Amino acid sequence: MPAKEHYFRQLVVCLAIGTVAGTLWLTDRATGTTSDFTGGPQGQWVEVMRNILVLAVSVVAVITDWKRRKIPNLLTFPAMGVGLLLGLVEGLVPFTRSVGGLLMALGIAFPFFGLNLIGAGDVKLLMAYGAIKGVASPAVASFPLWTFLYGALFGGLLSLIFYGWSAGQRVVSVARIWALTGPKPVNGSETKEKGTVPYAMALAMGAFLALLLELQTGSSAPWL
Repeated sequence: MPAKEHYFRQLVVCLAIGTVAGTLWLTDRATGTTSDFTGGPQGQWVEVMRNILVLAVSVVAVITDWKRRKIPNLLTFPAMGVGLLLGLVEGLVPFTRSVGGLLMALGIAFPFFGLNLIGAGDVKLLMAYGAIKGVASPAVASFPLWTFLYGALFGGLLSLIFYGWSAGQRVVSVARIWALTGPKPVNGSETKEKGTVPYAMALAMGAFLALLLELQTGSSAPWL
């Protein structure tokens, strides 16, 4: 697929999400039902949109990172913008929480980026999660923090699965070559697996778990 067409599709996804969010907000305003961050019709609608946005961004990020080993800015920056906009729609306090979530995510992820353990796209994906879900009270229970921690656990598990599968594939490839040509030294390039585990998948799984716990218990870290 041409790069321009690929990014155009991502832009369409982001615009669709923003359109749905705006439509729901306008419908809410038209009915005259407003509330604060903690509850009420408008707060409930906005929270639903936050959750839908987390899921949509996660799915698109996994697909792009798997296919291209890249999470496009055309996904992450609009997601941050929509997250901040949803906070602004609710009021000043929710907006500051969204800003705080974005900055918390940056503070969590940037040191790992500096150590070359994660990519810039992964940092921006976590920042998008932070802007969308914001800082919790207490801050230690915040969605971006636990998304990152759960993601690290899933990342380790995925790495074990990926490298175990790759090792098995190499053994099978060597066995096939030997069956055709007889035992001989095999060039590593003949059996080498391309790429690594796309970390967006680990972060998305972490976000799904954090969101599931939040929906079930009211917190991304219910033991706190």
